Amino acid sequence: AAIDPVRRCAGVFELGPLCARVARKGGVDGIVALGCLIRGDTDHYALLAAEVTRSLGMLAMEGATSPRPLAVAFGVLACETSEQARERADPARLDKGAEAALACIEQVHALRSANAEVEGG
Repeated sequence: AAIDPVRRCAGVFELGPLCARVARKGGVDGIVALGCLIRGDTDHYALLAAEVTRSLGMLAMEGATSPRPLAVAFGVLACETSEQARERADPARLDKGAEAALACIEQVHALRSANAEVEGG
C-alpha cells in the first residue's frame, strides 16, 4: 500500500478541515491525524481539544459510512507539559504516533471486512 505524503497545517484547529479535504480528494484508505496541544493558562486548550475531537470524530463517522470506507485515526496529544508531549511522541518511549498509525491500519481492515459483509448480504 502506498503512503500519501505528509500534510502540515497551522495548528490543531485546522487539522479537521485539512483531513476532510484529503478525504474528499479520495484515493486513500486511511488518514492518521497527528497533533499536539499543551495546556496553558487559559481555556484555549480546552476549546481546541474539543473542536479537533469533534471535527475528526465527524470525519471518522462519515468515512466509516461512505460507500468506499475511509478510516480516520486520532493521534492528537493533549498534554499538561512539554515533557509529557515529548515522552508521548518519542519513538523510543511511548510512540503515540505509531499507535495511531497501527490503529488506522486495523480500522481500514475492519471497515473493509464490514463493507464486504454488507455488500455480500
